[in-house]
Order: sequence, then structure tokens, then C-alpha cells
Amino acid sequence: MIPASYFGFFGYIGPGGCVRRLTVKSATIKCGLGSEKVGILAGVNEGTITDCCVTGSVSIGYYWIGGLAGENQGRIANCYSEASVSGGNYSHYLGGLVGWNYSQISNCYAKGSVIGGDNSNSIGGLIGQQMSGSIINCYATTSVSSGDRSLNLGGLVGHRAGFSPDIVNCFWDIQTSGLSRSFGGTGLSTVQMQSAATFINAGWDFVNTWMICEGKDYPRLRWENVQCE
Repeated sequence: MIPASYFGFFGYIGPGGCVRRLTVKSATIKCGLGSEKVGILAGVNEGTITDCCVTGSVSIGYYWIGGLAGENQGRIANCYSEASVSGGNYSHYLGGLVGWNYSQISNCYAKGSVIGGDNSNSIGGLIGQQMSGSIINCYATTSVSSGDRSLNLGGLVGHRAGFSPDIVNCFWDIQTSGLSRSFGGTGLSTVQMQSAATFINAGWDFVNTWMICEGKDYPRLRWENVQCE
């Protein structure tokens, strides 16, 4: 049985589940103070999410709150979140893309904002808490902030487990995030984040996966069909 505390377009995506090429726009999720595992697309993902995006807001969650997914134990690839994520006082594990990650996330990005309340913990522009697995070729431009007595705020990752999961070739914008620290990734200026050379030098695929309007925008996924002119 799926716990009633999983909230999202899909409350739960099981190990055999696959969600592909789904866009959820202008969503609004408002939860009670005790709500856990909340995301616009999925409360919990144990399957595969690819080529998906979400926009909108998630507010007043408690634990495991993300723009795209509250908790990831599966695979997320080629996705983005442009959402406002906010938690109440004592909220934990808030991320622009995923609140709590156990598995693999690759070629994804997050924009928008993540805001914790007083005494909050583990708040990140992309991931709130990285437990295990890997984050590869991802970035965040998310604004990150929290209330008094909060701990572990990061431009990319709020907090990561002590056994050093892989965070490879990932970046965050220190100007838009308002933070020069993160548990993993590399912090750069907006100018550097809007330069193709930054990412090509890190091994990102700008032939099949990514594109950029040089000097005007951040990297975008090719399936978005962005026109630079």
C-alpha cells in the first residue's frame, strides 16, 4: 500500500514504472505541516523519469520536498524543474529538483527558488540531501534561503552523506543562489554559467543532449527546442 503522505502528479512511481516526455505546468501543491515526500511530478520515484519538466510551486511541506520529486530511488535523466519550493518551520530535505536522492540523476537542472523555515535543515538548489548514488552533468540557478537557526544550505546540494556519493561535473550559480557553498559541485558566476566552454570543458554533450544561447541563457536540454534568435 502506498502511504497517504506521498504527494505529486504521481504519488508513487514503482521500480518498473517509466514516465517520459511529460510536462506539468503551473502546478500548485499546498500541503499540511506534517506532509512528507512531495514533488510536482512524483512524491517518490523508484522507476525512471526522462525528458520531463515541471513548473509551479510546492509549499508548506515538512520532509523530503522537491520541485520534480520528493524522493528519488530510481533514475532521473534529461529533466528540469522551474518551481518554487518552500517548507514550514523545522522542514528538512528541500531541493529545487529532488528533496532526497538515493540513486542516479543526470543531465538535469533546476531554476526557481527553495525556501526553508526557521530551524530547517538540508536545503539545496538542486538536491536537499544526497544519500547515495550519483549526480552527473547537472546544474542549479535556484535562489536558496531559509529562516533562523537553519543548517546545511547549498547552492547545488544542501547536505551529503559521509560516504561521499559521486557528484560529477555539476555546477551552481553563486550569484542567483546567493550562496558560495555546497556539499559538492562547483560554484560559478552567471557569466561563466552562460558560457558553453564551461560545460564543454567538463565533458558535457552539446551535440545530442545540451544546447546554449551563448552569453544570454544557461544550458538547455535539446528536447526543449529553444530558439536563440
